[in-house]
Amino acid sequence: MHLHYNQTTGAPISFHGDQDMAPSPSIEVTDAQWRAVVAETDRFRVDTGTGGLIETAPAAPGLDDQRTAAILRLGRIIERMSGALVAGVPAAERDAWAIKEAAAAAVLADNATKADLDLLNAEAAETGEMLDDLAASILAQAGAFRIAAGKVSGVRRAARARIVEAQDAAGIEAALADAATAADAFVADLEG
Repeated sequence: MHLHYNQTTGAPISFHGDQDMAPSPSIEVTDAQWRAVVAETDRFRVDTGTGGLIETAPAAPGLDDQRTAAILRLGRIIERMSGALVAGVPAAERDAWAIKEAAAAAVLADNATKADLDLLNAEAAETGEMLDDLAASILAQAGAFRIAAGKVSGVRRAARARIVEAQDAAGIEAALADAATAADAFVADLEG
């Protein structure tokens, strides 16, 4: 197998089974080399001085690629925070939080509907709490959740802005490190 390459850059151009059919310049390559070059053309070039096939280091990702990767990593950090915030609570129960909050506010304002009362009385019957105590607890938890959710959103937005504005890899990594530190503290607070 013969590899035709760019004489200036050494970049592979095409393969030819027969030397007579290969345009100049070309070099002979083994089957293993041919497979490697086909799999990752950008990682190989021909040393135009020696005529040998060499493997080059992959190009370092550009700043935009680093930002994209950092935003994906940031997503995992934020998922950790969000997961800790709702840990152990089934999705069906979380889906009812807004309904429970509205019902609790209505109970405490003395304008609850039958549906509001039915919802909270069913929970109070299981927990043994008085209806007003349960309603107050639900509103307190809803307020605490809002504050925590705001913290999660703030960490994400601040880190993302820093990543987008970073002028170099160090700035991107610093933004991620700060977000990870904030996540660690957030999770420790929730678990503590």
